[in-house]
Amino acid sequence: MKNTQYLIQIGSRWYCRIRWPKEVWGTLGGGAFKKSLGTDSRAEAILRLPGALQEFQARVQKAKARQLEAKPRPLGAGEITLLVSRWFEQAQSAFQPSTNDPQERRARSALLEQKHEQLARRRVQLGEGDYFALHPIVDGLLTRAGLNVDREDPSFGLLCQTLMRAWIALEETALGQDAGRVRAQARRPDPGGAEGGRAGRAHRAGSQDAG
Repeated sequence: MKNTQYLIQIGSRWYCRIRWPKEVWGTLGGGAFKKSLGTDSRAEAILRLPGALQEFQARVQKAKARQLEAKPRPLGAGEITLLVSRWFEQAQSAFQPSTNDPQERRARSALLEQKHEQLARRRVQLGEGDYFALHPIVDGLLTRAGLNVDREDPSFGLLCQTLMRAWIALEETALGQDAGRVRAQARRPDPGGAEGGRAGRAHRAGSQDAG
């Protein structure tokens, strides 16, 4: 796909038009990048579109670099929400329920207990305001967004707190699904246990009688 959603026609001429990302509104404004592709032909405009998109990306990166060099400033509530929402969307795949848990029941239970302990530690960290482990993640989010925020600023702590809450929510969801699967598996006979052994012997005996 050639990103033709960014093509617009004004009169007979074709243009590339893309809204500026929210992260650079402070530098570039809340409008849009618009560049003439210098042609009346849609086919020719599609061929020239990649060059315009590269120019758009270059201007966005330059704006982010300028923002990072600027004096640190507090984050607004909307910026915190946007940053955490984007992290949440990208992180969900990493918090999917385990699909390769050990088959032996005792090992499955031990793994589930370990996850419960990890979640409990995370809740303690949230209650104590201990977000040190999140600082590298938060720094990365801010850098990619072109935002310069002092770690001593209250908005940095609020971003960490909001991110920690989102992290806990993902862990709780995954843990609940893992626990549900363990309970479902626990209701099945364990082939290696006494119950499973009796079930297996009964099945074999029934097969022999039928023969």
